[in-house]
Amino acid sequence: MSIINLEEVLYNLERNYGLGRAQDALAVIQSLSMEVLPADDQAVLDAAHIKANHPVSYADAFVIELAKVEWLKRRK
Repeated sequence: MSIINLEEVLYNLERNYGLGRAQDALAVIQSLSMEVLPADDQAVLDAAHIKANHPVSYADAFVIELAKVEWLKRRK
């Protein structure tokens, strides 16, 4: 999961259910064996390119970019 997507989950939870619910969700996510990947410069530029050329949200552009990177890693 990209840190951008984690941010989207947390702000939506806080906006709709309050800070406590968002903090609880973060604790659950952190307890899982899920890696939260940083949004480095290349990921930001690649996600911007995806967003500019496809009708997707900013956060979804990061999901697409992350999926592309992971797919390319497994092809090697």
